[in-house]
Amino acid sequence: MNRFVPSLLDKLLGSAGAPAGSGTAPGLSLAQVKAAVARDIETLLNARPGPLCAALAAHPRAARSLLGFGLADISAASLASDRDRARIVDAIAQALRNHEPRLTEVQVSVRDATLPGSGLCFSIHAQLRLSPCVEPVAFDAVLHPGSQRCAVSSSARGAAA
Repeated sequence: MNRFVPSLLDKLLGSAGAPAGSGTAPGLSLAQVKAAVARDIETLLNARPGPLCAALAAHPRAARSLLGFGLADISAASLASDRDRARIVDAIAQALRNHEPRLTEVQVSVRDATLPGSGLCFSIHAQLRLSPCVEPVAFDAVLHPGSQRCAVSSSARGAAA
């Protein structure tokens, strides 16, 4: 069974199975790494960039820094509009490409909602970079229309798609 090195955040939070600040961090299983990535994606998609982010367009490195961390403002988008849904999917994919370096080949697609009015359901498929290997991963997410909050979980359907 492969064990993977936890991220710095997981080490600081004690999420790696060892108490926070213990100085020891056992390796993580693949399922634990995927759960940590899902948690971090949810954090990213529920954050919004600072008000100066639009001014950073001329400075691509600054836009990819903590100043631009989060999902672009989508509050004016209508989940009923195909064009707005495509814009939201593009914003999600861009946020992941800019701020989640563990993922490559990111693809975001809209899924049919399981319940009417449940929000925008989408899937994220990517390659998870784990030294020394690369693992295909998939995450399911729902953007709730009223609160503009995202809920992310590892996909039960797997990463094949």
